[in-house]
Amino acid sequence: MSRPPDFDTGPPTQRRAWVWKMLDRMLSRSRLGRVFTTYVKILPASQLHGLRVLIIEDAKLLAAELEDGLGQAGAQVLGPVSGLDLALAAIARRPDAVVLNMAMRNGGATSLLNALQREGLACVLLGDPDLTVPGDLKAVILSRPYDIGHVAQALAEIKAHKVD
Repeated sequence: MSRPPDFDTGPPTQRRAWVWKMLDRMLSRSRLGRVFTTYVKILPASQLHGLRVLIIEDAKLLAAELEDGLGQAGAQVLGPVSGLDLALAAIARRPDAVVLNMAMRNGGATSLLNALQREGLACVLLGDPDLTVPGDLKAVILSRPYDIGHVAQALAEIKAHKVD
């Protein structure tokens, strides 16, 4: 689909409408598009309002998806960060909750779990359902397949202090 003839000179609302139409067309043909459409429909804009969330994820596409989706749900996103040293420094900033990919390429997830336990931070762990976590760690474990809606719901439970 080509741009409308007055795209550069028309009103901004017309340009936005055309961009959204193109985005919808592209996303409807891809798996990422189905996920994107799902979380846009699931998350109310204020669900995570004011929650400071640290994302620890080394896969850039997943990190970007988490950052965008949680930001749209109202969270104040810290990061995303990857790597043990950056993650430990970010944990010291005392976020309200942490989203941690347990399958980080560089390892270090166990060290991060210990740091989260010491700091008393609640977290959403993305990974294996058979994951063993320290006894007093406040954690929600999400195994695949999960989408941004599941992560947001887990964070909403943390925000509501339903996670012990």
